[in-house]
Amino acid sequence: MSFDIHEMPISTIRSELLTDQVTNASSGYGSAAESEGNCATAATSGNASQSYSSGYYSRAAASGNNSIAEAMGNCSAAASAGNNCVAESMGSYSKSAVSGNGSMASASGRESIAMVAGLYGKAKAGENGAFALPWRDGRQIRIAVGVVGENGIKADAWYRVNSQGQLVEVTDYTLNVMYVPDSAYVYDC
Repeated sequence: MSFDIHEMPISTIRSELLTDQVTNASSGYGSAAESEGNCATAATSGNASQSYSSGYYSRAAASGNNSIAEAMGNCSAAASAGNNCVAESMGSYSKSAVSGNGSMASASGRESIAMVAGLYGKAKAGENGAFALPWRDGRQIRIAVGVVGENGIKADAWYRVNSQGQLVEVTDYTLNVMYVPDSAYVYDC
């Protein structure tokens, strides 16, 4: 899954420099920031904001509901905060973290890590990677951990947690639709 922020009719800050340590930031509803180059950083704030960064050790961060953070390159990291957000990192040793209910974290590449800190989320990791998803057991919050290659967990496949705490592969490909919980999740705010 990849997002092209140039297809959005929103204000954009973009760095054309392909040098090291480029940093860009923007804020406001629908804001976008993009940076390219090793150690590049892009950050956005505001609902429906988008952040994209590419290059080795690149970083992308987005905050606000329905926001997207995407970082490409080995050792890259992406973080997004808000309900229904996406954090995606691509490259070996990449890391992805997202907070908010109904959010998705994707980390592709060898030995990648994806974390979701919100209920009803989805996650995936690359070869020899791992991911974590919270779930509700009555009124107790628990964490389900998927390790690629163990217990049937596949690399680069999306997973969610069912009401029994089991990781279930997402096969309907409606990744942009928040998972509707079953009756075991009646306590969510």
